[in-house]
Formats: sequence, C-alpha cells, structure tokens
Amino acid sequence: MFPLEDPNASKEEKEALLEKQFVLLEKLLVDDCPDVRSVAVQGACRILRLFWEVVPSTITVKLLTKVIDEMAHDTSSSVVRCAVLDGMIYLLDNPQSHELLKVLLPRLSPMLDDPVLAVRTAVADLLLTLKDIRALQFHKVVNLDSILASLATDQCSIAQRLTRLLLSSYFPLKVSVHEACSRFIALVKRSPSAAARFCEYAPSEGVPPKSLIELVKVLISLFMQPDDIDTQGREGILLAVMKLSSSLASNQSCKIALHELFSADNFKCMLSSASSASEFAGILHIASIIPPKDISEFVKHCGQLVMDYNAVLQDERKQEEVRAAHKLILAWGGFDDLMETLTKLLQNALCIAGSGNLTSGINRSKQNRRPKSQRKTKWPIKMSMKLSAMKGKGQSEKSGKGSIEGSITIAAAAAWHVENLLAEEGTRKALLASSNLGALSSALKIIVQMIFQEHSNFPDCLLVPPIRAYISLITHMVLRQRSLKEGKTSSREKDKDPGSSAGSSSGQNGLDDILQELLSWAEQLFIERGIDGSYKEAISALKRKRKPVQVQCRKSSRRELLAEISDTADAGTARKTYISKGSMINLVARVSTTILKSIVDGSYLNLVVQVPVQARCLNFASAFFKYMKLQIEKQSEGQKCTGNDWRDILICLKSSGTYAAKLLYLCLKNSNELAPEASHLANSLLDLITLSESVSGSRLQVSILAVLKPWMPDLLIAVSSANALCSDGSLEGGSSKHGFDELAEEGKQLCCAWIVTLANLELLPANVNNSQECHQSEGDAAGGTSNDDEETKTKDNLYHAALDFMRTVVKLLHKGDTRVLHAIMKIIMSQTAFALKNKVYSRVLGLLHFSCGKLLGCEKAQESGLDIVLNESLLYSFEEINIHIEEALESLQEDENAGQMLQVAKGLVENVTSHYKA
Repeated sequence: MFPLEDPNASKEEKEALLEKQFVLLEKLLVDDCPDVRSVAVQGACRILRLFWEVVPSTITVKLLTKVIDEMAHDTSSSVVRCAVLDGMIYLLDNPQSHELLKVLLPRLSPMLDDPVLAVRTAVADLLLTLKDIRALQFHKVVNLDSILASLATDQCSIAQRLTRLLLSSYFPLKVSVHEACSRFIALVKRSPSAAARFCEYAPSEGVPPKSLIELVKVLISLFMQPDDIDTQGREGILLAVMKLSSSLASNQSCKIALHELFSADNFKCMLSSASSASEFAGILHIASIIPPKDISEFVKHCGQLVMDYNAVLQDERKQEEVRAAHKLILAWGGFDDLMETLTKLLQNALCIAGSGNLTSGINRSKQNRRPKSQRKTKWPIKMSMKLSAMKGKGQSEKSGKGSIEGSITIAAAAAWHVENLLAEEGTRKALLASSNLGALSSALKIIVQMIFQEHSNFPDCLLVPPIRAYISLITHMVLRQRSLKEGKTSSREKDKDPGSSAGSSSGQNGLDDILQELLSWAEQLFIERGIDGSYKEAISALKRKRKPVQVQCRKSSRRELLAEISDTADAGTARKTYISKGSMINLVARVSTTILKSIVDGSYLNLVVQVPVQARCLNFASAFFKYMKLQIEKQSEGQKCTGNDWRDILICLKSSGTYAAKLLYLCLKNSNELAPEASHLANSLLDLITLSESVSGSRLQVSILAVLKPWMPDLLIAVSSANALCSDGSLEGGSSKHGFDELAEEGKQLCCAWIVTLANLELLPANVNNSQECHQSEGDAAGGTSNDDEETKTKDNLYHAALDFMRTVVKLLHKGDTRVLHAIMKIIMSQTAFALKNKVYSRVLGLLHFSCGKLLGCEKAQESGLDIVLNESLLYSFEEINIHIEEALESLQEDENAGQMLQVAKGLVENVTSHYKA
C-alpha cells in the first residue's frame, strides 16, 4: 500500500507522512533479516516504477544508489542480490528510469561472476531485457569480454541465455548466410571457446539447419588455412564443428549433407593440417559423430595412439586425443578389438615380468577367450593394434635390463586406458558388456598383486595407475551386478550379457572382499618399505582388541551436534638409506590416497557393507596418518627429503585428509558401532593438523587446516563418539564417578596429542614474547643474524596457525551440542590426571587453563563462566584432580616453579567447582 495518506490532512501533513514512509523504507533496506531486506528491495523498485513522477528525484537517486551500491553486494544473502536484479528488470518497464539506470546499471557488472548460480542467471535475464531497449546497450552494462568468458565457462542455463543474447550480433538471422558466417568468424578469433559454446546452443535458439551446414563448411575451410588463424583459434573451430555436427546429426537430411562434407579426402586433409594433440582430438571426435567410409587413415592413427605408452602416461594433451580415439573406436565397432588388445598387453606384461622371476608364488588364472565366431570383426584396426603390440613387446624384450620396467610401463598404460574407458558412459557400458571383461579384470588383479609384492623392482611412478584402474573396474562391475539383481536390466539381457558372470562373485559382498585384499597387500607393502618401522608400529597399535560400544546413539544427522563453520624405530637405518626414503614416503602417500578414495566412493555407493571391513578401513587410514605424522616430525629433526617429494606428499595429504573426514562422516552417520576406530582416526587427523614444527614450515599446517576446516564438526564428533553419547544427553558412565587412578589410566590409553598441543599453546604467549625479546637482545649484541630472524618468523607463523586451530575448536564446541563438549572435557580431565600422576605440571596447568578458561570461561577468580551445565561425573573429576593437586603441593615445597604452576591450576579448578556447584 503506497502511498499511505490521509485524505483530510493538509498538504504539509501529507508531505510529512510521505517522508516518514521513505525513511521507513530505507530502514527496511538495512534490516537484520535477509527476507525483510529482499522484500524491501522489491518494494522500492515497484514504488519507483509505478510512482516515478510522484517520488522526489533526490529520494529516487538515494534509493537506487543504496540498492545498487550496497544491496547488490550483500554477501550474507544471495536472495537479496537476486531481488536487486529482479527489481531492476521490473523497473526497466518504466522508460523514465532509463536515463538514470544508464549510469547506475554498469555497477552491477561484477555480479555476472557471482558464486551463486541464481544470481548469475538473474544477471543474464537482465542483459536479455536490456537487449530490447534501444536507449540502453547491454555491452555497456557488462563488458563484452566478461560476457564471452561466462559463455565459455558457465553452466548450461547461463550459456544458453548468453547465446540468445549474442545471436543477433554474431549470427543474425536477418542477413545473408555469408554475412552471418563472417560475423561468427570474428567471434572465433576473439574467443574460440565462447564460439564453440555458442554453436552448442545456436540450433536450439532457432538458427535454421541449412545455415548451420553452411557455417560448418566455412569453418572447415578456415581450419585448412593454417596461416589465417592461430592454434587456439583452430582448436576452437574444431570444437565448434564438433558441437554443430553433434546437434545436426539427429536430422537425417543434415546428416546426409554432413557425410558429403566430411568425405574421406576432407578428413585426410584435416589430419594433415592438424598440428597439435588437441587438434587431432577434435578431428577424432568429429569422425566418431560423422564416420567416413574410408577409415584407413584413422585406423593407423588410433593404433599409434593406443600403443604410445609413454605419451599416454605423461602427456596430458595427448591423453585428450586418446580419449577421443576411444569414442571413435566405439562408434566404428572396433571396441571388442580394443579390449582384446588391452587384455593382451596386460598378459604380455605379466609374461615379461615372469621371465625375470618376479612373479613367483602368484597363481595366474586361465584367461577366457572369445569363441572364433565372436571374434570376427569388420574393423581393420585389430591387425594394426596387434602389429603395434608385437612391436612394443619386442622393443621391451630387447631392452635387457629395462625389459622389466618396460613391461610395467605397458601395464600402466593399459591400465590408464581402462580407467579412462570407465570414466565415459558410452565406453563404460561397452567395456562392462565386453566378453573380455573377465580376462581383463583377472590380468589387472594379478598386475596389482605383483606390484604390491614385487614393488622394489618397479619404478614408483608406474605403480598407482594399475591400482586405480583395478579398483575402478571392480567398483563398476559390482554396481552393474547390483543393478542386474535389482531388476533394472531384463533377465533376457542378463542371460546374454557376458559381463554379468564376470561381476557376480564381486557383487555378492560389494567391495568388502576386494578391499580386504587391497588393504592386506598395502599394509604388507608399507611395512616392508617402512625403513624405520614406523608404519608397522602405527598399524600394530590399532590391531588391539576393540572396546565394545556400550550405548547406541539414536539415528540422526550427526552434523547437527555441532554447528558448521561457514566463515571461513631405528633412526640409524633411516639415515643410512635416506635418499630412497623420500620416494618411499611418497609411494605410501599416493597409494594410501588412492585406496582411501576408493573406500569413500564405495561407501557413498553403499558397497562397503560389512562392519569389520569398515573398521579395518578406518584403522588403515588412522595408521597412515600416524605414519605421516612421524615422518613429518623426523623432517623437522634435519632428515630432509627433496622439495619435489614433499610437494607431492603435501598434495596427497590434503586429498587423503578430505577422504578420511568423509569416511568418518559416512561411518558415523547413523550409529556409534564404529566409534572406537572413528575416534582413533579423528585423533590422528587432529594430531596431524597441530604439528608444532614441519619441514614445510607453517604452510603445511595451515593448508591442512584449511582443507579440513569444513570437516572439523565431524572430527570432534568422532573423537567424542568413543565416549558413547546417549540419546538423553548424558555420557555413558556419566552417572558413575571415576576416581583419579581410573582417569589417569584413561589418559594413558587415549593419548590425544592435539589436546596436549592446545594445552601447550595456553602457556606460549608469554614465552613467545620473552623469546622474541631474547632474540632481539642477542641480535643487537652480535649485529643480528638472518637465521635468527627466519627462525623467529617461522615460530610466529606456526604459533598463529595453531592459534587459528584452537579458535576453531573452541568456537565449534561452544556453538554445538553440550554432549560433545562434555565428551571432550572428559578426555581433557583424563589427560590432566595422567599428566599430574607423572608430575608433568606444566601440562597440567596448560590443560586446565584451556578447559577452564577457553571452554568453560572460568579463567579468573570470580568469573561467572559460560552458560554450560556440567554433569556430576565431570564435577567429580575436577574435585579428584583438586585433591591430588593439593597432595602434590605438599610434596613440592622446595620446587618454587612447579609450586607456582600448581597453585594457578588449583585456583582454576576451585573456580570451576565453586561456580558450577553454586
């Protein structure tokens, strides 16, 4: 209702009332509630559209400036930002607003890069509205380069709108086809990727098929004139032709015209004109859509691609070309021959490796062969591949010492092919339906087993691809078998399907059996490669008997327990073989990351179903992170690995940390049955975050914290889950009061290093300041040294990184469920009792300072503390600790420093007990 006015009021009273309404509207624009702000923006635009002449110009400018300069950049709510854009579209219906909006609308141009899809969609709709207004030009509101960049990279809904926006500029329908093609060539030269995306949506925007056929002719002619356009433009042309061909191929008349256009001679000329792997890939993609009658040139080229082992493993641009060749082979009916070739490559690699006595004890299964009636093919690539395979085999055998490495290189390349065939839907279906599936999976399994058992004879860089391919293949086989059992495929198809029997054994228990094998092989590999025995120590520590879970939680969304944050050995042996140790750690990290990814993927798909297997997966991850923590600590002691090794290890740690956090979430999603293992893994991850020193300085610590920060609620829940949270909010055993000795024994068993680090951090600020003053005075006396400055800077960075971690933990525990805080407090109490029993008084003070000061808010005497209710068990623990602090004070009359620490600790405990008992 606007404007509100009293008919009987005087003119002055009406103006005053109108002024009050505008003031109220401005207040609503800055309301705390996003929904109110959104409605206020829409209301302001509606008022201005309907009452432009009534509203004073000063008020109009003030309101629109506030909406566009402030509300359009409301980072707290995308709904408000969308309301601004919708309001502008509505306001544009009033021509009187155009003159002012011509000045203000360009300020909205950054919103085309907004992270929220709905906002970017609203910007595209605004530009489409501007397209029909002569007084306003859309390219003056948003820069054309920004529009083209969004067209090239944004999602389909945005790209389609931007294609509609640019259609009249770059392929107008009201001019001749020749003129339209000339304009499109200008787009190709300006932004090849945007031009290709333009072609993807042009057919759906009403461009006649005949015009598009002419455009394809022009583009092919332009491609075969290498002097007229650069390499990037040529790649864009091929991508545009591929998009157009894919759209036009569904039209029979257009398909005939395309076949005439893409003759064997034209394809041959295009192949001879291609100068890069991306261009070859584009031509192969086109040939898979519109195959010519004479394919001899493509057969030769595809055979060379499949057999180029080193390029497949190392050249990323070449890999894209090989993926295009896969689609081409499938389209031309040569997929069975490709599968047979890959299987034989793996079998030949096994034979060569076996000749070097590397595969003793490995039982090779008999490989299934297709009947001769099924091996007939019309596709001549079979012979080309066979010749290439034999040639590759001969070269490998002639290499003497390098024959073993050559065979594993071939196996790794074949595994890469398998992994990428599984990544695309079309080739994946063909692979899983292939009669060679059983032989392929058996060969891959033996290769993987051989890699784990005979790893020392193979280069580390070749070990991971077969493992990835094998896990991916088995996963898809199990998924397919499960879909067959659920009736998604007809029984008739199942009877005829050669792949169903191959996956039947794997499908019975999901991925459980496969993961059991992989984990056994991996653990053995790591124990053998663990020169200092640290991995063996880590895995052995987790093989102790599991404690039974005493109480089951109610099945609920576990993330609700904590509010999510949206703001964001033998040292001698190790030294002796130090150079190889960096490679060993890298291998452990890469293989573990690969296995963890497969575990998480399988868990998401509900393929890891047995609780013992899930427990073993959690223990495997926990042992890996304990092992990595030990290695990082040894780096800080001067046992330095090469920079490349640590860079690769850091990347693996980031990925594996995320996979482990996801695994925790999945395992604890509905119950606490895996609470002990989950608690171990969460503690291992938190220990890794809180490393006080590392070879990579603070960068390692900060980067891991940044990756795991979104998963911190799950980590803290997992740590607390070992205490068996109950549905009534109490802890298991919460009513039973643990004595001091019981607490100390629990602290000995738990040993949470990350909590100890937080406790030590409580005592650091004064020490850091004193240390800095000491360094400064020494530097002044000696003239100063850069090493001292660098050391001080590193310590400061590490301190701030640990401080950031502590703030995250405290914030989560305060915002989350009290049960989680109680569980963490119980762990801290047990750690405190253990430290007190062993007379580590500085740790006692740090733990109590953290728990009482940071978590409970009772740092100083007479402080009221936070509004947190402690149960009787925790209060009793505080009292028990207080009694033993008093006993320790009586025996420390001569040790003044320790006595002072215990006096402070005693004051903290008494402050808590007095406050929470009051």
